[in-house]
Amino acid sequence: MTFWWILACTLALAYAVLMALYFRAWRSIPVWETPADYRPHTRLSVLVPARNEEARIDACLQALLAVDYPPELLEVLIIDDFSDDQTAARVLAVEDPRLRLIRLADEESLPAGNFGKKQALATGVRHATGALIATTDADCLPSPDWLRSLASFYEAGHWKIMAGPVQFVGEKNAFQRFQSLDMLGMVGATGGGIFRQSRHMANGANLAYEKAAFEQIGGFSGIDHLASGDDVLLIQKMAAHFPGQIGFLKSTAALVSTFPMPDWPAFFRQRLRWATKNSTYSEKLIILQLGLVFACSWAIVGAFLLACFQPAFWGPFALLLAVKAVCDYLFLREIAGFFHRRELLRGYPLSQLYHIGYIAVVGLAANLRKQYVWKGRRLR
Repeated sequence: MTFWWILACTLALAYAVLMALYFRAWRSIPVWETPADYRPHTRLSVLVPARNEEARIDACLQALLAVDYPPELLEVLIIDDFSDDQTAARVLAVEDPRLRLIRLADEESLPAGNFGKKQALATGVRHATGALIATTDADCLPSPDWLRSLASFYEAGHWKIMAGPVQFVGEKNAFQRFQSLDMLGMVGATGGGIFRQSRHMANGANLAYEKAAFEQIGGFSGIDHLASGDDVLLIQKMAAHFPGQIGFLKSTAALVSTFPMPDWPAFFRQRLRWATKNSTYSEKLIILQLGLVFACSWAIVGAFLLACFQPAFWGPFALLLAVKAVCDYLFLREIAGFFHRRELLRGYPLSQLYHIGYIAVVGLAANLRKQYVWKGRRLR
């Protein structure tokens, strides 16, 4: 038992310190507000990779074309990644001079078998005429002021790459509310890390970078061996080339919304896809922090299982669970409050149990399995 008490105390202390640093970093980020008299000067290209998104693409296009940004400074490029449904047809049905469809199947210079989100984005960048590239996904709904916020933040700071906030909406049950709360937690950790320039994470649903900077670092070369990582691996590559020129846009006006997974199998596939690239991060501090969260989750699970047979283990279990639950709650309450989503904290105890279970299971699976199936493709 001595070992377990030492382990529990060590992990609990380390976790509390980590969450305190996250909390303090988030609070330190200045809130960005677009000046009332702001007039955009930057030409923007919005890139939307799409594969088999006929169910969501109409709403995405409607939201994108309703964004408040000068039409003469905006183009929206939908890059169709060999869809075998009506995604391309739905895009073509929308008549708007700002909108263009690019099919990877029509790219003569594309090597055979070269597909996926990174290739779609790289192709989009080649076709883009904007100085600033903004990316989102085909199942996302940007807020009306999304691009004005991005452009004003960019013109004020001259960032090489900027990450913005993403939220889930349309929750129908406790499981989906947990996903929304978890996403807000990731936004908070991402923002604090970028602001402190200590770790760089991002979400491709709300990301923007200079076209010239993307080309200067060779795009996705060197990180193109993985299907995912068009966001995190790219921002870390940018940070290595342009230290101190990475920004996080802390603004409710810059939110991009998408939808939580409908069930556990879909959620597991999504998070496994995200987690398989963790070990490839160039910033080892992120790997260390993710390892701490993984270790805490498994220590809680292990102590609980042992306590079912030996009551003495209830002490370490209670300590670890209490520290993690309280620290997470305080951090999530801060983030949810900023984004006006504190209603997600109702039923928080169940969300905490979901989080422990998913971190333990997905973290283990990601280290054992490097392949996964996504939209009909087997990837790694």
